[in-house]
Amino acid sequence: MSQITLSVVFPPLWTIALVTALIASQPVHAQEEQTYDGSGLTKKYIVRLETTQHKQYCKASISVEYIQNDDAASVSGQINNEDCAASSGEYTINVRIRDSEGQLVDLNFDETWQREDDQSIAFKRQYTIGQNVDLMRVRTRKLKCVCAEIQGKDEIQDKNQQ
Repeated sequence: MSQITLSVVFPPLWTIALVTALIASQPVHAQEEQTYDGSGLTKKYIVRLETTQHKQYCKASISVEYIQNDDAASVSGQINNEDCAASSGEYTINVRIRDSEGQLVDLNFDETWQREDDQSIAFKRQYTIGQNVDLMRVRTRKLKCVCAEIQGKDEIQDKNQQ
């Protein structure tokens, strides 16, 4: 978690609007200081905003092979990601079949994946497609990849100081 410390001096009406907006949008820890400079009262707010680490997205690729085995589609494949080692994501297997009445039907199966190193991920799955159907094709859709969170410099320094 990152921390941002912000020191702001505003006229009283601006202060109320700023603090209200910050409290509504983020977890906020504010300290108030009041000073008198002879011409009027000045309020100074020190606001600490806490944010979460941004996700680092990566570009993964996936390849699949498939064959029909009676009422199932046997799908095997491999997921590759050269952007980062430890990563995870999700994808959809889209199976198109022709049913017994000759109609094309799409079946979607949501899958997830995760790896701890830089090696490709191999997978093999069986998807039930029904009796008396012909498997037309299998493809992947909506492949997403997110690199595992890496400790930032602030977190490493905080751990070293403890």
